[in-house]
Amino acid sequence: MTDKILSRSEVLKIVGFSARTLYYEIAAGRFPRQVQISKRRVGWRLSDLQAWLDERGAA
Repeated sequence: MTDKILSRSEVLKIVGFSARTLYYEIAAGRFPRQVQISKRRVGWRLSDLQAWLDERGAA
């Protein structure tokens, strides 16, 4: 089974961040890194995002 790739807009809706906060958290190492989909497009693995959400819920 392949992992679903989420777009930035999908990720922002799920986590409730602004785009600026999202990239700040990535740069700080506190958010899953994006994966390169094509030359000009990135996304996030659903499994990585779910693990991050689960970790935050446990904290």
